[in-house]
Amino acid sequence: MTLRLRIALFVLYLEALSNIAAGVVFMAAPALFAGHFLGHVLTPSSVEMGRWYGVTLFIMSAMQLAVLQGRDQRTMRWVLLAMLSGDILQTGVAFHSLRLAPATMLTATVAIVLSVIYALARVVWLHSAGRVSSNAEVFPAQVHVSST
Repeated sequence: MTLRLRIALFVLYLEALSNIAAGVVFMAAPALFAGHFLGHVLTPSSVEMGRWYGVTLFIMSAMQLAVLQGRDQRTMRWVLLAMLSGDILQTGVAFHSLRLAPATMLTATVAIVLSVIYALARVVWLHSAGRVSSNAEVFPAQVHVSST
């Protein structure tokens, strides 16, 4: 496995784990999330939208982590293509937010930077997976502990 592919997999695992944690935080304390985007007095409905975003983020990230652990190239390809589409959309929406609501500058800038990093990791994985013949070449070997 190449160094680029190892780095891409590390980034994808880090993304999944950090987003699962963020999803839990957003469900437990949605005002924390919504306040970063809205920057003003929050209504109960905007706080609840933060909670529902946490649910969605948790589900998508848990799915990505499960696919990474499952090590099925075909499934991983479809998941990463869908997530890459999301990276592109999120980057566009973040630029739109910057233009319309300058108060969201830090949050939108972080979203853009992370989306670009995640997109690059997905492209590296997709490119590498297309050039190899087996899952063993794309995913690192799992360590199994013998009970003997």
